[in-house]
Amino acid sequence: MRRLMLVPLLVVLAWNAVSEVRADVPPVADDPHDLADMALVARRAHDYGAAAALLDRAHDAAPHPLYRLGAGESYLADGDLERATTRLREALAAPDLP
Repeated sequence: MRRLMLVPLLVVLAWNAVSEVRADVPPVADDPHDLADMALVARRAHDYGAAAALLDRAHDAAPHPLYRLGAGESYLADGDLERATTRLREALAAPDLP
Protein backbone atom coordinates (compact mmCIF):
# COMPACT_ATOMS: atom_id res chain seq x y z
CA MET A 1 0.00 0.00 0.00
CA ARG A 2 2.85 2.34 0.75
CA ARG A 3 4.18 2.02 -2.80
CA LEU A 4 0.83 3.09 -4.26
CA MET A 5 0.96 6.28 -2.21
CA LEU A 6 4.47 7.04 -3.44
CA VAL A 7 3.63 6.90 -7.16
CA PRO A 8 1.35 10.00 -7.22
CA LEU A 9 3.99 11.92 -5.28
CA LEU A 10 6.66 10.99 -7.81
CA VAL A 11 4.40 12.01 -10.69
CA VAL A 12 3.77 15.40 -9.07
CA LEU A 13 7.49 15.92 -8.47
CA ALA A 14 8.31 14.94 -12.04
CA TRP A 15 5.59 17.22 -13.41
CA ASN A 16 6.94 20.15 -11.38
CA ALA A 17 10.42 19.49 -12.77
CA VAL A 18 9.15 19.27 -16.37
CA SER A 19 6.97 22.35 -16.12
CA GLU A 20 10.07 24.40 -15.33
CA VAL A 21 12.21 22.99 -18.14
CA ARG A 22 12.39 24.92 -21.35
CA ALA A 23 14.61 24.60 -24.42
CA ASP A 24 16.80 27.57 -23.45
CA VAL A 25 17.41 26.39 -19.87
CA PRO A 26 20.02 23.71 -19.17
CA PRO A 27 18.54 20.47 -17.83
CA VAL A 28 18.67 19.72 -14.13
CA ALA A 29 19.97 16.23 -14.94
CA ASP A 30 22.31 14.93 -17.58
CA ASP A 31 21.24 11.31 -17.28
CA PRO A 32 19.48 10.38 -20.52
CA HIS A 33 17.12 8.00 -18.73
CA ASP A 34 15.99 10.77 -16.37
CA LEU A 35 15.49 13.12 -19.31
CA ALA A 36 13.47 10.47 -21.16
CA ASP A 37 11.32 9.91 -18.06
CA MET A 38 10.68 13.64 -17.80
CA ALA A 39 9.79 13.68 -21.51
CA LEU A 40 7.25 10.93 -20.90
CA VAL A 41 5.62 13.01 -18.18
CA ALA A 42 5.56 16.03 -20.51
CA ARG A 43 3.97 13.99 -23.32
CA ARG A 44 1.28 12.70 -20.99
CA ALA A 45 0.56 16.31 -20.08
CA HIS A 46 0.37 17.15 -23.83
CA ASP A 47 3.41 19.44 -23.59
CA TYR A 48 4.95 18.04 -26.76
CA GLY A 49 7.46 20.84 -27.30
CA ALA A 50 9.03 20.24 -23.88
CA ALA A 51 9.01 16.48 -24.47
CA ALA A 52 10.83 16.88 -27.79
CA ALA A 53 13.45 19.19 -26.25
CA LEU A 54 14.05 16.72 -23.41
CA LEU A 55 14.44 13.82 -25.83
CA ASP A 56 16.88 15.85 -27.92
CA ARG A 57 18.91 16.44 -24.75
CA ALA A 58 18.75 12.74 -23.92
CA HIS A 59 20.07 11.93 -27.40
CA ASP A 60 22.88 14.48 -27.01
CA ALA A 61 23.89 12.83 -23.72
CA ALA A 62 23.71 9.26 -25.05
CA PRO A 63 22.87 8.88 -28.74
CA HIS A 64 20.15 6.32 -29.36
CA PRO A 65 17.63 6.14 -32.23
CA LEU A 66 14.67 5.69 -29.89
CA TYR A 67 15.30 9.16 -28.43
CA ARG A 68 15.21 10.54 -31.98
CA LEU A 69 12.05 8.57 -32.74
CA GLY A 70 10.32 9.91 -29.64
CA ALA A 71 11.47 13.45 -30.39
CA GLY A 72 10.15 13.14 -33.94
CA GLU A 73 6.77 11.96 -32.70
CA SER A 74 6.66 14.80 -30.17
CA TYR A 75 7.57 17.43 -32.77
CA LEU A 76 4.89 16.00 -35.05
CA ALA A 77 2.29 16.22 -32.27
CA ASP A 78 3.45 19.79 -31.58
CA GLY A 79 2.98 20.71 -35.26
CA ASP A 80 6.66 21.26 -36.10
CA LEU A 81 6.78 19.21 -39.30
CA GLU A 82 10.30 20.22 -40.32
CA ARG A 83 11.92 19.06 -37.08
CA ALA A 84 9.65 16.01 -36.94
CA THR A 85 10.76 14.91 -40.40
CA THR A 86 14.42 15.45 -39.56
CA ARG A 87 14.27 13.50 -36.28
CA LEU A 88 12.27 10.63 -37.78
CA ARG A 89 14.67 10.31 -40.73
CA GLU A 90 17.63 10.29 -38.35
CA ALA A 91 15.99 7.55 -36.28
CA LEU A 92 15.14 5.40 -39.29
CA ALA A 93 18.63 5.80 -40.76
CA ALA A 94 20.33 4.59 -37.57
CA PRO A 95 21.85 1.13 -37.97
CA ASP A 96 21.05 0.15 -34.39
CA LEU A 97 17.31 0.90 -34.47
CA PRO A 98 15.67 -2.00 -32.64
